[in-house]
Amino acid sequence: MEAQTRLYRQLCRLLRVDDALMENSTNKKIYKASSVLHKQYLLNAAIEAQKIIDKAEVQNKYELMISIYNRKQKEHQVLVMLIQLFEVAIRTQAAVVLSDVYSSAGQDDLFFAADLNAKHRKLKQKIRNRAQLLNEVLTPATSTIDMFNMLMMGDIQGIYKDHWSHLKHLFQNTTYKGNTITPLHTKAMFDARFERIRVYRNSLFHGNPGHTGWRQVIRDIEEIMVQLQYNLSDTVNSIDPHHRIITLQYRY
Repeated sequence: MEAQTRLYRQLCRLLRVDDALMENSTNKKIYKASSVLHKQYLLNAAIEAQKIIDKAEVQNKYELMISIYNRKQKEHQVLVMLIQLFEVAIRTQAAVVLSDVYSSAGQDDLFFAADLNAKHRKLKQKIRNRAQLLNEVLTPATSTIDMFNMLMMGDIQGIYKDHWSHLKHLFQNTTYKGNTITPLHTKAMFDARFERIRVYRNSLFHGNPGHTGWRQVIRDIEEIMVQLQYNLSDTVNSIDPHHRIITLQYRY
């Protein structure tokens, strides 16, 4: 119970609550929260609550902390959905394009087709390694899209680097729905955005809310998605209707 007690005391200190008053209803709630809610989200919520408590009298400090905690959890959920949407789009685009490049004529057999070059061979090995790790059996009926869905985001990033000559045309658009957009002319321009998204994604998916720069990541995702001619607004309207978390820079 020491871990719970330690977190309880940290929260009490931040909320300006005497941690010795264990029979107090507020203390009991804080102690219970310490054992069932996400530690870092709780601490971040308590830190934010402290700034309010230090400026004005707060009747229910626990409820203030929990309201902030719930808001941060909502932000987390919305950002997870946005990044998942990005992942699906970026994986599928690469799979579709590279299947056309490396498959036999009229077929979707990138993995089973004869090696066209060293990059093709490396790509097939990447897929083979991942399939073995997941105990997946690949057959001619397995689509390239399904194979790419097995890969880690770092794998997908490497594929874009290795096969940029075949994929760069996806990111050379200058307009979308009346907006003037900036082409991602070079591999480095694309990869810088992908890297920020991937690092943030890993932090977010591991439940770490201590990350920073999420507004930049939203911009990065939008800049890539408009290049793919993807109407991001439709999806954002469904997961964040009032755009309180996701603010888009382009008009759709």
